[in-house]
Formats: sequence, C-alpha cells, structure tokens
Amino acid sequence: MTNEKRDRNVRRGLLIIGIAFLLFVAYAGYGLYRESTDPPYSIHLFPVNESETEDGVIVHLTEEDFERWPSLEKAIKEDRSPSAPELTNSSRRSEFGDEYMHNDTVDRPIYVEYEGKYFRIRISIR
Repeated sequence: MTNEKRDRNVRRGLLIIGIAFLLFVAYAGYGLYRESTDPPYSIHLFPVNESETEDGVIVHLTEEDFERWPSLEKAIKEDRSPSAPELTNSSRRSEFGDEYMHNDTVDRPIYVEYEGKYFRIRISIR
C-alpha cells in the first residue's frame, strides 16, 4: 500500500469516527434536553362506574387537591394524560400515590370522585 492510499484511509477513518462522535453527542444532548423539558411521568385516569367503587375507598377531590397537584386538575378537567412535573421528586410521587392510588394501611383500592365521576389513577413513565 502506498503512502497516499494509507493517508486516504486514515482520513476516512478519522472522518467516520468524527461523524460517529457528533451523532452520539447530538443523541445524548437531545435526550438530556427532552428529560429536562418534558418530565417522564404522566397521570392516567381510568373511568369506573360507581358500582365498581363499593369495595374501595373513595377520595372526593376538591380545589385544594388541584392546587397541590396541577397535573391532576389537567387530567380530570381537560380529559387528557398530562405530564406531571410535580411527580419527579420521589417523596412527592410517594405522597401522591398514598393519597390517590394505593395505601399500605388500607388494603382496598382507592378511587377518586369529582363532580359525580369516578376514576382509578395510574402514573406511567414515558
């Protein structure tokens, strides 16, 4: 192999490594950006009939609940599954779960009620 061909192959190799590095940086940067702007937790509501709630605990939601948990208000009033930035903190997520999803002291399902509609709540990670 001549020096000219070897130099050309070295340049190609460096170019490929450089492009791969740039793609990696862009991919990692986008992931960090998305993580910081769009929290991975979402609240999902599952409507249930009142008759299904007889074996569970019913939590009647108030405006105070919505002040504490803005994404819960969006989920119920706007009928969608919003991101829940207030749940990124694990202690807040645990507090939310104990109040509205499960409670170790009560061995029954927890339902929420707002304006005569009943729901089960779940949190998902995107």
